[in-house]
This record gives sequence, structure tokens and C-alpha cells, in this order.
Amino acid sequence: MVPVDWRPPSDADHIRIFSSIGGTRAVNSGEPASDREQNLKWCVADLLRGIIPKSMLDKWSMVFRSSKSIAQTALTKFVGYLEAQASELIWKPRCSATIAWEQTQGISAKA
Repeated sequence: MVPVDWRPPSDADHIRIFSSIGGTRAVNSGEPASDREQNLKWCVADLLRGIIPKSMLDKWSMVFRSSKSIAQTALTKFVGYLEAQASELIWKPRCSATIAWEQTQGISAKA
């Protein structure tokens, strides 16, 4: 694992990282894409991608007074839970809303 400095993401970070429109704007304006910045710092979006920072593993191991292998197992389960919740609470409702909007606009899949 590569050590990554952690900072709590700002509201703007959340919007930029979670929004494909934000990513497109960054590319069109010549700004670095959120995953190509020079000074990488991890945020929740990394966890949703399944990336576990070494600094988080070290902290969990220290806080829970456990070996790194136990902390790794706990973090892996935590990240899996986080991914499942994001899918259920964010992604699926967004997909349903998009499908409903497409239907109101007369957009359908090609046959």
C-alpha cells in the first residue's frame, strides 16, 4: 500500500468527486481530474472504490489495539458495507430516477 495523507473532504470535494458533471467540467476547464491530482489525499470516494489507505489501516490497528491483519479484515468488511450502502441508498435510487426521467422524455433503449 502507498501511504496517503488524509483530510476530511469539503462539501466542494464531495460534489466534485461524486458528480460526473464535476469531473467533466474539470477535464474541459483543463483542471486535473480528481483522481489525477499531484498531492493525493484520500476521501470517502476512495473507500467507495475499494481503496483502503495505509494511514487508515495504521490508525485502526492502533485505536483498536489489534494486529494489522485483524485491522485489515475489519476495514475490508467496513468498506464492503460502505459500498453496499452507497449502492442501495445512492446509486439505485439515482438509476431509478434517471429511468423515470428518461421515460417522461420519451427516451428508450434501442431494440
